[in-house]
Amino acid sequence: MAFLSSVRCPAHVSVVMRRRALDHQLAAGIDPRSDPALELRAAHLCQGRVRRGVARRLRRTIAAARTAPSDRLGFALLARSEILSEADALMDLVHRLEAERPVEAMGVALAKQLVSDANSPLALGADPGTLHMVVRLATVALEVSPRHSATAGEP
Repeated sequence: MAFLSSVRCPAHVSVVMRRRALDHQLAAGIDPRSDPALELRAAHLCQGRVRRGVARRLRRTIAAARTAPSDRLGFALLARSEILSEADALMDLVHRLEAERPVEAMGVALAKQLVSDANSPLALGADPGTLHMVVRLATVALEVSPRHSATAGEP
């Protein structure tokens, strides 16, 4: 695996192997500073390349909901009507992910779950209103809080 060959130390291997579980913890709001593995994963998620990748997948999902009535989100049929009704909020999330400003890992983890989890509210059959809540929570959770601004590279 090319990705594993670029891993620098055993701690990084552990993070790679546990990334889904770590993402779920970060999305749930666990402080990344509480665990070295969470801290490494949070740093990875906050990288511009990762953020842009999640934003691209969200853009593609919105485009697919607009054009293809039976398109899939990799694992399930798209919840087209919910996606279309939340398209503006989803684009706000995309723009914030693409912005140069620092972000909190919780918001990136939530956005990543939208495009990668089997139980995503982007998928047909999700509970009504869930997409609305998750998109707004992810957007707000991206904002760096004053208590974290020193670690996020802000004054």
